[in-house]
Amino acid sequence: MQYHKESHKIISFEALAKTKVTALVNLLTAAISREMTIKELAVLDIACLAGESNVRNSLAVLADICLQHISGRIESLSLKELVALKKKRIICLDKKPPAIGFHVSEKNEIHEALAMPPEGGPLVFLSEDSKRAVLACQLAREKKLKAYYLEGGYHSFT
Repeated sequence: MQYHKESHKIISFEALAKTKVTALVNLLTAAISREMTIKELAVLDIACLAGESNVRNSLAVLADICLQHISGRIESLSLKELVALKKKRIICLDKKPPAIGFHVSEKNEIHEALAMPPEGGPLVFLSEDSKRAVLACQLAREKKLKAYYLEGGYHSFT
């Protein structure tokens, strides 16, 4: 999701999913047309149809990630920025590392990655949908480690 840097109004979004996303897309489209801000989206109270309760959870996670970006608590990298970063330690948090053309460490648990020594460059966390990577990035930054996560998760690139 993209938002205006000063006003925090939602500008656009991209939806990639393995399941139905119609309700989420409709809700985000309405939020853009009503010029809602990230904070308004975070506290939006919506009624969900039966079987669509994951929309509320997805929306809350999305808004929380944006608010963390705004506050500077987390930082992401695009795939292009990741490739350009000369010195880095890439940590895949899923059991099966992605095949996206660069070495991924064998660490797949957040606590193992956070125990690594700070030498060797910033930590870059990968996960399929980026939710675990966002959490790991936040935990690493709380420990004063330089850390990023891959925007959109690696399923966007495989």
